Amino acid sequence: MLDIMEDDDKIYDSSTKMYMGKTTSGRTNIKYATYASANGLFIELNDEWFGISAIDGACDMVVNGIEYYYKAENSIEYLVLNITKELVLDNYQWLREKKGDSMNAEALAKQERKIYVLPNSALVFAIGRK
Repeated sequence: MLDIMEDDDKIYDSSTKMYMGKTTSGRTNIKYATYASANGLFIELNDEWFGISAIDGACDMVVNGIEYYYKAENSIEYLVLNITKELVLDNYQWLREKKGDSMNAEALAKQERKIYVLPNSALVFAIGRK
């Protein structure tokens, strides 16, 4: 699924594009987001979200190690993400959002976990065209 969220701030004239899908087993969710030139990759594994993102105030940097291209067919478009170097995704942001103010940064850091997306991996989002 592709969700385009318009930016209300007309200064930037941009939007967030959120590509959402599941692995072929259906047990893992994957999100790939872009805003201006920045991007982020997020994976839900065992009910925890792990991510790496360059989307911040500047939005002009990309996550080093993600290359992409689009391929269109008559009724479907593919977004192909090629992983060119090991990516480390952590659950720190998810923990902050889930635990809120109930934990300080040190306690959150102790619960932080990481997953790795290995080089030469590929993620393919298939998006139906209307």
